[in-house]
Amino acid sequence: MRCFDIGGKVGPFLGESQRYIIFGKTIMPEHPLESPVIRMPPSKKAGEFQLTYGPLAGGMLESVTLKFITPGEIIRGVGVEDKFKAREIKVSGRTIPDAILMIERLNGFHAASHSIAFSMAVEEAIGIKVPEEILKARMAMLELERIRSHLHVVANLAEADSFAVPSKRLSYLSEKVTRLISRTSGHRYFFGSIFPGGVFFSNRDKLSDLSSIGKEFNSIYGGLLSSKIFLSRLKGNGILQGEKIIGPAGRAAGISNDARLHSGCLPFGKTGLREITYADGDAYARFRVRSDEILESIRVIENLDLPAEIDGKKQQVSFDGPSKGAAIVESPSGPIFYYVEVEDGLIHLIDYSFPSPFNISYFSRSMKGKVFTDFQFNWESYGIWISESSAVIS
Repeated sequence: MRCFDIGGKVGPFLGESQRYIIFGKTIMPEHPLESPVIRMPPSKKAGEFQLTYGPLAGGMLESVTLKFITPGEIIRGVGVEDKFKAREIKVSGRTIPDAILMIERLNGFHAASHSIAFSMAVEEAIGIKVPEEILKARMAMLELERIRSHLHVVANLAEADSFAVPSKRLSYLSEKVTRLISRTSGHRYFFGSIFPGGVFFSNRDKLSDLSSIGKEFNSIYGGLLSSKIFLSRLKGNGILQGEKIIGPAGRAAGISNDARLHSGCLPFGKTGLREITYADGDAYARFRVRSDEILESIRVIENLDLPAEIDGKKQQVSFDGPSKGAAIVESPSGPIFYYVEVEDGLIHLIDYSFPSPFNISYFSRSMKGKVFTDFQFNWESYGIWISESSAVIS
């Protein structure tokens, strides 16, 4: 396979699927994986009780229940019940165009990441060679999605501290990026613009607003860094350390794990992309990683030498029998991996790894010993999406 060899560990840990452990350069066959989500809290001890928060609660964007075990203030453990968006997405037996419609809607906020990873896996399986201009457009799409998603997370962190002005300014910037996405792809969430073999992408100076967005964000970022009240809620909150940590959470713990650089699926290495890492592993470090990546993503897009317009032509492909492919992208929350087998033009088998189940498990681990008022800062710092964690693709 183009992106991966099948074998031992080469590169950083990037996830686990039902079939494989995923590293930067290789995928290693593995027994079926159970979800890493810690759904049940630890058993109560004498003097402890369970505090249930959710599924509909202030400050939470999606329906989720948090079950805290506490003797009164200190949290000894937490379970996360993500079943409220549970659904089975049946892709096997469908045509590739039908399948991509379902994949891109699995988590609409990260539709580009899912669509591009799935499309690249299909392209490898059926032998589509993608020209460089399409690869560049896909890289720009991924970085636009990263900027918007990271702005959303930072806005939520500011809102958790009742910093209404910076929170609304950040949400305004996120909306400006969403409108850029709409102007360049034809849809606010990239729906219909990414498919195996191509993309629909119109640049034509429509990305010129990115520079001013970057300058305004940098001003807000500096203001947050100068606020002792804001920083006191993040520093030392939700410390997470270890080896097998993916995405921004891993980079905030000093781990070099960015799939954009460690995987060869897309030529990000040619862009001079700088991997952002911090060492402390707390909510503050995760905030810094995401904020610095916003500015770095803007720089990458500005240096991509993008074509003025790509009107993607869906390629005709002959199917000579069963074939397989795998691909990975670094989504805003961490690596998204797809493995597919295609037979007679239909999806025969699909395997995948998404970051949100891992991020939920990191949240549960890092809440031990903290207090209830710490949880929202810690939760938001991971960029968790329940719609992604509870979906099953068959």
